Amino acid sequence: MIIKVDQLKSGMVLQADLFTANGDLILAAGTILNEDFIERIDRLKIDNINVMDDQSTLRSKALVTSVNALDKAYHNAVDRFKEVYLVAKNGGKVDEEVIDEISTPIVEEILYNSSLMRELWAMTQYDDYTFDHSVSVSIISGLLAKWVGDSENLVKRATVAGLLHDIGKVAIPESLFNGDRQLTSEEAELVKTHPLKGYDLLKAQSNLSDHVLQAVLHHHEQYDGAGYPHGLKGEAISPLTRIVSIANVYVNLTKARKASESVNPYTASEKIRELSYQLLDPHYTSVFIDGISNFFVGNVVKLSNGLVGEVVLINRSRSSRPLVKTEDDFIDLSVRKDIDIVSIIY
Repeated sequence: MIIKVDQLKSGMVLQADLFTANGDLILAAGTILNEDFIERIDRLKIDNINVMDDQSTLRSKALVTSVNALDKAYHNAVDRFKEVYLVAKNGGKVDEEVIDEISTPIVEEILYNSSLMRELWAMTQYDDYTFDHSVSVSIISGLLAKWVGDSENLVKRATVAGLLHDIGKVAIPESLFNGDRQLTSEEAELVKTHPLKGYDLLKAQSNLSDHVLQAVLHHHEQYDGAGYPHGLKGEAISPLTRIVSIANVYVNLTKARKASESVNPYTASEKIRELSYQLLDPHYTSVFIDGISNFFVGNVVKLSNGLVGEVVLINRSRSSRPLVKTEDDFIDLSVRKDIDIVSIIY
């Protein structure tokens, strides 16, 4: 909708790119306006601005509020898990009581926060990749366990298994995970020992359930049998392990170590669909894609043609190619293969 500049309010979202009279870009479509942006627009003596409707603005403000609350709890979990990890790296014991204190609030968010998936995507990535990754995998594992439709106990086990899945990396030199160079064959084989090292560490130190220990040990197994450390195939891989594996792949795609290599959830869901039967369990993959698709409707997205629109309908056969309502039109991305979603605004 077109409004006067003096009607602009913080939280409104630009519907289209904003240019100066000379054609220079001021702000891109999809920008959520704040007081600084509004002051900049006013100084440029621009009369009318194309913004999204009031309902989109309200959703934007509500999401910012809920994301801020989750962000605080999430970063607390990352900080606490970092402490656990560093204690283990220095030869100390993994404290199950602390693991329970970290995982219990996560389980509560999973069970009772219906917007968790959307809020998780909207948060900024934490600087400490290893710990951020573990907490993210914990949340996604718990969500998938919930969508599978099993008990709260499964959600709890999945959350703990996701949190601890990479704990074996404490026994591997950090340089092998954080460097940009290609690893030698010997180094690559050493890295592949981290599931077994994590299993051995937890089995010797804790009373964690065998379900959790197996997920830590086998989270790099593949459904087609090409994984490691034991080359397990299909149903020989435990259900909890198959859940954590999907979560691990999803987080690797959406929160890559190099932020420039991360993809949005639409692209990630399509990639996960492609990996079913090969890397990932096809049934749990289907459950996962159906689950995250429920969070797609209502997303405001930027398209590769520069337009901003709202996702109004999900194609169940191609959830990454939804129907998007722009200001003047509806674009069915399952038909318009020349247009992609490049980013999620909120």
